[in-house]
This record gives sequence, C-alpha cells and structure tokens, in this order.
Amino acid sequence: MRNNLPFGIAIFLLCAAVLLLYMGAFLPHEDVTREEKAFPSGIEGFAVEDVQYDQEVIGVLSADHVVYKRFLRTDRVPITLFVALYETLEKTDFSHSPVVCFSGQGWSIDRQTKEELLLDEAKGRGIRVNQLIQSKMGIRMITLFWYQCRRGVVDNRGFLKLALFYDSLFGKSGRNAFVRVTAVVPDKKSIEETAASLGDFVREVYPALNQYVMH
Repeated sequence: MRNNLPFGIAIFLLCAAVLLLYMGAFLPHEDVTREEKAFPSGIEGFAVEDVQYDQEVIGVLSADHVVYKRFLRTDRVPITLFVALYETLEKTDFSHSPVVCFSGQGWSIDRQTKEELLLDEAKGRGIRVNQLIQSKMGIRMITLFWYQCRRGVVDNRGFLKLALFYDSLFGKSGRNAFVRVTAVVPDKKSIEETAASLGDFVREVYPALNQYVMH
C-alpha cells in the first residue's frame, strides 16, 4: 500500500493539472493589447533624459516596449533605468540576467547578491531584487535588477514563468517586465553610499514604474 502512495499522488496532480488547463481554455482571457504610453517623466525632483540604446541589443531582447532613461538630481549620483516590457508569457525567454551582457562588454562581476528593499516602512512592504557590483578599467558600477508581473516583483525568471503560467490558466494577462537600475560609483563615494542612493531612487520611482508595467 505504501508503495502505491507516490503513484497515487502523481495521478492526482496530473488530473488536477489537466482540469486546470481545461478550465483555462474556456475562461475569457484578458486583452493583451496596449496603447503605447510614455513612461512618466515627472518623477519629483529629477531631471530626465533619454538614453540612446544599441538597436541590435534591443532586437535580441524582442521587447514590446522599452524604457531607457537617465535620472539626474544635484544631490544624487546619475541613475539609469532600463525596462523591457513584454505582453505575453512566451516572450519571457528573451529577458535575461544582465550578467551576460555586462560580461560580454568587458565588465568583471565582483559580487552578486540578493537584497531586500523596503518600499513602505510603515507597512513593512518591500521587494527582493538582485544586486551586482561590477568593475571595468577602474570604474565601479552597481546594478539592481528584477522581474515584474501582476503578482509583484520576483528576483528569478523561473519563478516569473511559473507565476505567469498559473495566471494564464485563469485567463489573466501575461504582461511582464525586466527592470534594471544602474549607477556608477563616484570617486568620492563608497559602494555603500551609492547602493543607498539606488535604493532611495527605487522607492521613489516604483509607484510610477508599477503603474506603467501593469496598466
């Protein structure tokens, strides 16, 4: 009897998966069409300028919409925001870790960690993101990146695909985004100070970013 238990569980899970797929096939699906909408440029206190990007690189990413902007403020280091927005689950394979791109451009990845960023201290609400510290010819840079969907922020593309697949069974939109935020560490500032500035920026820009990605 014990030997049959795992087999029975497997059959149950298989039947449940088939049932969910059957249900999803007959549920109305959210419209994935989207009017082209500019990313909000009026982030309080920042001057914003467009960043010119390599069309070949953007072509490889196959994003449906791209945001690439630099945010400037007198009391902050210049911060660059890149967003590749995808309308469907199937396109998530085109988004990938920037480690590949940075390494290909000659950057050395000195450290890669997971970081918790608190968005709302009063509510204790935060997000978990990836952090890279990289260097090239004496220049140091910090990168934060994550993946975003209607369920929120995930730090792993595999988790993103699972969440989107589950939502697709119930007719939910597969809209998702890859988000990357970078800053060069100034000569007179430490990595910790620059990382703090990046964290502050994410907290300030996140409401507009989430609104742009999800609506």
